[in-house]
Amino acid sequence: MALGLDAGGTSTRCVIATLDGTVVGRGRGPGASTQSSADPAGALSESIIAALAAAQLPAASVVAALVGMAGAGSGRRPIALAALTDAAERVGLPRTPDLVTDLETAYAAGTAAERGLLVIAGTGAITAWLEDGVVRHRADGYGWLLGDAGSAVWQGRRAVKAVLAALDGRGLATELTEPVISALTGTPPDPALGPDEQAQRIVAAVYAATPADLGKAAPAVRDLAGSDPVATEICREAAYALIESATAVLRRADDPPSAIVLGGSVLTNPGPVADAVRTGLADRTGVKPTLVTDAALGAVALALRSIDQLDSDTYARLIAD
Repeated sequence: MALGLDAGGTSTRCVIATLDGTVVGRGRGPGASTQSSADPAGALSESIIAALAAAQLPAASVVAALVGMAGAGSGRRPIALAALTDAAERVGLPRTPDLVTDLETAYAAGTAAERGLLVIAGTGAITAWLEDGVVRHRADGYGWLLGDAGSAVWQGRRAVKAVLAALDGRGLATELTEPVISALTGTPPDPALGPDEQAQRIVAAVYAATPADLGKAAPAVRDLAGSDPVATEICREAAYALIESATAVLRRADDPPSAIVLGGSVLTNPGPVADAVRTGLADRTGVKPTLVTDAALGAVALALRSIDQLDSDTYARLIAD
């Protein structure tokens, strides 16, 4: 059996497949990114155990395993490897799974093309150029404080600032006020409170939460784009930022892309940002983007490739699941 894990900041997904690419088990657990998880080894273990249980298989049946982890680049790789080793020992896997970043697995879940462009916009945002499964160039992915332009957190942060400006009179009134307050505080605005008190509710909720929680406001931005000028402008700027990152990466590539893969909730869920990015990249490159919703399948594909078990039929069977 082959096992693949997609370990993100919000959740971790595990897929188990036979060596011919037939999926037999899936499991899910909390986010296991070492940048945001309090117990990445526990999150990895939970998702693996759930997948093994669904497949009704022992851990010893796994002959190839690979994990794509957000935040597992060179700077945090030792921490990620330690968590992965701990998880493998807890579960009883025969060996510690191979570790790559979530970029390689997301790309592998979308295409088998040797070279191409990957754009991810979910909690964070990053663009990369891959050749032979290896990341050669990238743009952004610098986190909520320094970058991730166009991501759900970026959009949520812009929405919160706009709502605060509307409440204190510095900015335009916006339909985002009610849904943003509801999303971030867990309760609708209290009509008995004045604008100053409403603003303080938002500030208290934001500073008590993690930066990733700002992404909870992004669906309101998406839903109100077209009817609310503030939401419309945030979406326009988000799409522009993502296309700009893609353009920067394409300029550094020696050849045009054979494939374009889009991942993350901002780009895989219908909405103005997803529509604009898909159309913009297709117009610029002549390549129709592929959407990826389960990067764990890409992790399984790379695990199978590591033991020379990935041919075109196996890949097609796996990705079609």
